[in-house]
Amino acid sequence: MSDLQLALIGIGVVVVAGVYGFNWLQQRKYRREAAKAFGKQHEDVLLGRGGAAMEDRVEPRLGAGPALEERAVVDSSGAAAENLSPAADEDAGFFDGAIDYVTEIRPANPVAGAALGPLLQHKFDFDKPVRVLGWNQSGAKWEEPGSEAGAAYSRIRVALQLADRAGPVSELKLAEFRDLVRDVAIQLQAEAECPEPDEAHAQAALLDGFCAEVDVMIGINVVSRDGAAFPGTKIRAMAEAAGFRLAPDGTFRCLGERGEHLYSLQNLETSPFAADTLKTLATRGITLLLDVPRVAGGARVFDRLVALGRQFAGTLGGTLVDDNRVPLNDSGLARIRTQIEGIQARMAAQGIQPGGALALRLFS
Repeated sequence: MSDLQLALIGIGVVVVAGVYGFNWLQQRKYRREAAKAFGKQHEDVLLGRGGAAMEDRVEPRLGAGPALEERAVVDSSGAAAENLSPAADEDAGFFDGAIDYVTEIRPANPVAGAALGPLLQHKFDFDKPVRVLGWNQSGAKWEEPGSEAGAAYSRIRVALQLADRAGPVSELKLAEFRDLVRDVAIQLQAEAECPEPDEAHAQAALLDGFCAEVDVMIGINVVSRDGAAFPGTKIRAMAEAAGFRLAPDGTFRCLGERGEHLYSLQNLETSPFAADTLKTLATRGITLLLDVPRVAGGARVFDRLVALGRQFAGTLGGTLVDDNRVPLNDSGLARIRTQIEGIQARMAAQGIQPGGALALRLFS
């Protein structure tokens, strides 16, 4: 091998090492900034070992992770939206920089909704919800493109949700989403404002860690005292009298005054409830479920759930137990109630109101 070849190889190694080092420093910078923004770690309220020993079992288990710092709804450019009315900003709050990767397309001239077809066609390609809003100048409002005939949009905001119950969005999907927005902007002869995907991915990972800490489902089981099965007809009559309605997924659901889902009733055994089989069904237990992040006033709703559980147990001749079939006494139930209060307080402190719009989007 000649001296020239060796020199070229050496130069290539130096260049590759330089690029790798630059990328490593950039990643370290972004992760450090995201970690500062998301705050410090907190002790898990369900797994903390301080105070009295855990005499009553609690089924939910959470992993540790950093908490999410409270964030305001932001303009995708990071600047004040001086050209928008207050009402317009409120509508634009459909996006939130705390849980969304928000981009913006700014065409030189307003574009028709039909011109956004290539963007709308790919909304479902990224494993997470994508939302598109256009600023309708004539109507002075943000709206989903195509919702009004003849509308033209001077600004288009496109957001990809960073996390949900399936986990955080991948860095690859973020990059593909950014490239799609840029491609559409080029077609529209517009400017595109897109944050860096690697920084957004670091934020997504931290957001997912926080959500994992507070994503708790509380279950109260009613099982027979003597091993006798509960008849399906009796369960249905009891559930409907308490305000539950049978849903297509095989569970009975109870809704609040505004139509929000409060809690559900399902078969403790594997078979879901179905209208055509309840007459012949017999089961040795039922479960009342409370999805803690998705309900407002969790402690109050839990009190109602416990009251229903006791009522159902009395009607069916059963007893309240946890998932390990350990009886739930007053002290155990009180402990769970306190834990629900703690979880929801943490959510509220981070700007994610339990049962609110952000919580419903994240915990879906």
